[in-house]
Amino acid sequence: MGRCRSGHLGPRDLGRDLAFDLAINTISLFAFGTPAGIVPTTFAPVVEGDFVTANLEMPDGTLAERTYEVAMGLERAGRRVLERLDRARPRGSPSLLSGASVTVGQRARVEGGGLDPTPTLNPQPNIATIEFKLLSAQHRDLSTIAIVQDWRE
Repeated sequence: MGRCRSGHLGPRDLGRDLAFDLAINTISLFAFGTPAGIVPTTFAPVVEGDFVTANLEMPDGTLAERTYEVAMGLERAGRRVLERLDRARPRGSPSLLSGASVTVGQRARVEGGGLDPTPTLNPQPNIATIEFKLLSAQHRDLSTIAIVQDWRE
């Protein structure tokens, strides 16, 4: 290996040595770290959600009133889809829709429904969240994915 005049390794040599060590350790882990090359795996069942959410983002500078108008149009379209799906269900079945909300200025949480809990003193007038809380997954025969697909159309 190339050494500097002081006898220490140079920066290039350190990088090459580090890459070589990393490669050897990785190979060793996969070759000897698991018995017979078997990696234990556990599959979790898919858990069906009870919320259907649409996030709306208008161009910067859009007034909150305009964002609200567009969001309400999306909410009406979602309600029409849910009403149509309700009519196709057996007579006496509970409605698919448990509740709805339209919020301007704040994004939805990534999962679990509801709004992002991060407080803000500067809401963005060009974003909105339209959210439907559905009948519990145990009591409906439609997936949230099917409902979202219908809403998109």
